[in-house]
Parts: sequence; C-alpha cells; structure tokens
Amino acid sequence: MNQSESQTAPLEQYMPPRSAGKVSSQQLNPVEDVQKYVVEFAKQQPQTAALWCFGIGFLVGWKLKPW
Repeated sequence: MNQSESQTAPLEQYMPPRSAGKVSSQQLNPVEDVQKYVVEFAKQQPQTAALWCFGIGFLVGWKLKPW
C-alpha cells in the first residue's frame, strides 16, 4: 500500500448509513430552531427583546418611508 492510499479513507466511512425512506429524528430545522431560541430569549430577557424589536422596526420604517 502506498502512502496516498493510507492517508485517504473512503468517503463511505464518514457518511451515515442510508435508510430506505426513513426520516432521521435529528433532522436539521434551522428556522424552527431560531424561532424557539428567540422566543426563549424573549421570555428570559423581555426588556432586551423589546429594545431589539424597537430598533429593527425603527430601521425598517426609516428605510421604507414614503417621502
């Protein structure tokens, strides 16, 4: 066996096993995860969340002003 074969492993070694049509319970859901995080943060620190909402609303309103 030469040196390049010993350093590179087959790709299948790093990939999870394929299941026919089964959905993993650890599937990534970034939008839902961010939503849950923001709701939990707002419950723990309502003043900070309110300031963030005011600031974002101010900037969006400033950029969308009709005049």
